[in-house]
Amino acid sequence: MNKELDRGFTLIEVLAALALFGFLMAGLMSVFWCGFYGYEKEVNQSELQYDVRQARYRIIDDFRQSRTFVIKDKDRKEVTGNSEGVRLYLVKDSEEIEFYVYNNQLYRAILSSHTVHPVASNISAITFASPGAGLLELNITAALAGHELKTGTTCRKRID
Repeated sequence: MNKELDRGFTLIEVLAALALFGFLMAGLMSVFWCGFYGYEKEVNQSELQYDVRQARYRIIDDFRQSRTFVIKDKDRKEVTGNSEGVRLYLVKDSEEIEFYVYNNQLYRAILSSHTVHPVASNISAITFASPGAGLLELNITAALAGHELKTGTTCRKRID
């Protein structure tokens, strides 16, 4: 027998090793991609929760400090009864404030000084309603990368 020919691997052994390595790498890559997509989903969900929390906090804080409020529709006509509107006008001591959504961004406009500040991003829709005297019902929808978060709350004005 020739000892020089017995030192290497046969073609079948190399192909079997490559096939085993390919299956192992395919399994590892699927675990990696599942982890990556899960991480991305959690990051998006966390960002949406943060944006909704910021929007809700700012609106409720201003609402509780206001003297009066008016809910208006997209054409800036006053909404009466339990109907929903998309703009909220607040009158504080020396300020008139408007909240509205434009291009997936919630804005807070101070009408007396003509300044507009972004409050929260990824806000796709917001509705306001007044189910009773001094009550504000607030529904916020946020969307990012195919994920959507909806939340609603009702708050009462502070007693003066």
